[in-house]
Amino acid sequence: MTDENDLKEISRELPALDVDPEAAARIASAARRGRPLWRVIEVVAVALLAAGILVWAAIKVLEALR
Repeated sequence: MTDENDLKEISRELPALDVDPEAAARIASAARRGRPLWRVIEVVAVALLAAGILVWAAIKVLEALR
């Protein structure tokens, strides 16, 4: 059996999704709009924080080796 056949077999046993049309429209609309600006800013801030911590740790390691 291949993975595709296994997935088809398993999918037959799963219950069908029961999403009302209103909820489906809201989900689709949110997916089309993309990420809100605050979410992008949050990701950038976390990335900068992590990079800063890595640089600080590298500096401390280099200081300890001198």
